[in-house]
Amino acid sequence: PSDDPAFTPEPATAHDSARWAASAAASLERALDAIARRDNWESGEAAALAQSLIARRRPLLEAVRRLRSADGALLKTRVHGDFHLGQVLVAQGDAVIVDFEGEPARALAERRAKTSPLKDVAGLLRSFDYAAEMLPLEFPQTDVPSAARRRLSSSPFSLSRWRWRHRCVNGNPQRRLSQRRR
Repeated sequence: PSDDPAFTPEPATAHDSARWAASAAASLERALDAIARRDNWESGEAAALAQSLIARRRPLLEAVRRLRSADGALLKTRVHGDFHLGQVLVAQGDAVIVDFEGEPARALAERRAKTSPLKDVAGLLRSFDYAAEMLPLEFPQTDVPSAARRRLSSSPFSLSRWRWRHRCVNGNPQRRLSQRRR
């Protein structure tokens, strides 16, 4: 808790809920459109999962839009804004969160604005997903149990998997890794 009003949590308004729902719906629409445009899936199972998501477009969007009615049920507060494992330092048995300027590409007023603390929760969850995906690629000698390795590599919709593939140079992750280590 803080006595500074800039950091004191407050109830989200109907306008906040509507804005968050509209933003989430727009992001979901873009993601579903990208899935619908793709025609080269790695397997029949991945293609079936893609079609299943596309077929659920309406109920997914309706669920997101129901967030508009959460007026007063949610809190908003200042958030980190760019929270991931790289922003957590562990030293002497304690964790310290650093780099509170938020997403550098956003305007300062937007970074300082109160929003849902779930934004930071989502960022940290994405970071755990990414870390789990990168472990066997960064450290192939690491003994990752085969069941865990299969699970890590089997989700065609893993954010980190998509991100990794699109960051590779000429589709070669090993080449990308060797370039980063220089």
